Amino acid sequence: MSPKLSFALVGLFSVVLSISVGSQAHATGESVQIINVSPTGVITPGTIVSFVTSAYGFIDPAYGVSDAFTASGATTGSIDKIGYFTWIPGIYDAGTHAVTVTVSDTLNHVASSTVNIRVASNSVLVTNLSPGPIVAVRHPITFTVMAPGFVTPSYGVYDSSASTITPANTISSSGAFTWTPTTDDLGTHMLTIIASDPYGNNAQTTKTITVINPTLSIQSLKPGISAGVGSLISFAASSNLSATTTYAVQDSFVGTTTVAASNMNATGLFTWTPIVADLGTHMLTVTATDAYGNAASSTVTIAITTAPATVQTPATVTSIVNTATNTPAATATYLFTKSLSIGSRGVAVLELQKRLAALGFFSGPMSSYFGPMTAASVKKFQAAHGLERVGYVGPGTRAALNK
Repeated sequence: MSPKLSFALVGLFSVVLSISVGSQAHATGESVQIINVSPTGVITPGTIVSFVTSAYGFIDPAYGVSDAFTASGATTGSIDKIGYFTWIPGIYDAGTHAVTVTVSDTLNHVASSTVNIRVASNSVLVTNLSPGPIVAVRHPITFTVMAPGFVTPSYGVYDSSASTITPANTISSSGAFTWTPTTDDLGTHMLTIIASDPYGNNAQTTKTITVINPTLSIQSLKPGISAGVGSLISFAASSNLSATTTYAVQDSFVGTTTVAASNMNATGLFTWTPIVADLGTHMLTVTATDAYGNAASSTVTIAITTAPATVQTPATVTSIVNTATNTPAATATYLFTKSLSIGSRGVAVLELQKRLAALGFFSGPMSSYFGPMTAASVKKFQAAHGLERVGYVGPGTRAALNK
């Protein structure tokens, strides 16, 4: 090999070697700086936060953002392709954010820088209030307090009511509030809930609670305070007691009443169909009780009349003689004055059979004997007149027959 060619090859190798070394030196010198952070200090939620990322030693750098804060809104989408970062923190971002910008390129160069951004907390949230802002005495009141962005917050609650001070132990370190008011706590309470943490975050809110005596009301009474035998009577009992309320009903009617405990269901709905024996005035007392020792009651007065409220008067009979069977006509002036049942005999039974036949309820022989066929016809008559289908002639049925 000639000396000139050898020198040329050596020179070429020297140039290539210097570029490689330069690349290695370049790879160890990349860096990232965060500058122009605005605003500085503690950031109020809703304020635009921005800064510029300067990357040195990278070829066509790519930028990424991460935040150690739980569920932070500061993500890779907050920084553009030239390293300009913008972010608007909300109330749930209150606290200290360690925002890290990482820069990389296609040559596997990686470097990062971190900036701390503090977002102030200016709110305390009260959720899951139970049973509501109005509560009966002895019923536990609960709600949950949250302070978004606080680090290991501590809570306090104060009562502005002159009658009582809510005990300090009604709210736990996790923000769970429980308070059971007594009769001494009747009235309106303005509770002030305060949250703070070791980083200087402080916030407060208020919640108004009104404590009242237990109450019960009667609603949607149908058909009204007066109803006929055979009518469906209903109403709803409503109380401010707890969800474990138990309802009961009692009738002060003088005599035997068909109102029973089964007429009132678990939700406070009362239904009742009175019979002839219930004729008169009934004072129903409804009582509600709960597991906390609360009780409330209310009364409703209902008059049961002879005439059924919902049964229409039968059409007028134009002829009381069955010409096909030559059925004897009922005596128009006959009045039924005694009770009749299976086994009865005599003129009263004969007149009963005539009257029922004239009204279209009886088609058997006029035997003057009260047997099963007559009893079945009496039941049909009673059903048509809104009476209890007992199959015998009592005071209510006599009154209907005598009409």
